[in-house]
Amino acid sequence: MASSVDIANLALSHFGQAANLSSIVAPFSSAEAEHAGRFYPLALAECLESHPWTWATKRTALAELVNDRDDWAYRYAIPADCLKPRRLLPDGYADTENDGSPYEWEGASIYCDESLATLVYTFSVTDTTKFSPMFVKALGFRLSSYMAGPILKDPTGRAQAALYARSERELAAAAVSNANASTKRATHTSTAKAAR
Repeated sequence: MASSVDIANLALSHFGQAANLSSIVAPFSSAEAEHAGRFYPLALAECLESHPWTWATKRTALAELVNDRDDWAYRYAIPADCLKPRRLLPDGYADTENDGSPYEWEGASIYCDESLATLVYTFSVTDTTKFSPMFVKALGFRLSSYMAGPILKDPTGRAQAALYARSERELAAAAVSNANASTKRATHTSTAKAAR
């Protein structure tokens, strides 16, 4: 699978630059490497946040905090690696059985009315071997849209806009492919749950 350097080289190739970076971490060997190192984390976070990717999804029981509000019954800590909450599940429900409970995300806290809540969320995946090939392609275009500005110095911004639009189309295609990777089970009570 593609490494972060491979993705940066792919991004450079999208706007006609030599794709010969060997590293995107400091000390930088070139201006292109510096731009890639600066913009890669932003491009990655945006692409991860855009869809509940199956390979970037976690679920965890939340740690309760002292509640400092009156409009919700409970306050929980957001997991440290949480990029975007997707669903809050009540105690005893799997994400295939429930669309989730209402919640409010504020800072490092989740407020809700569920005791023993579980959060389904997109986490900050940095291991590029987990990315699907279609996601890599989309991320390459997103990164190229940020790198093109300082490298091409195009005052019109047309190149950046075209690359960003292409990244949006590629993300949409990758999301459809990812959504077709699994299906929800019909709602049912499992034998284990019935025995509780």
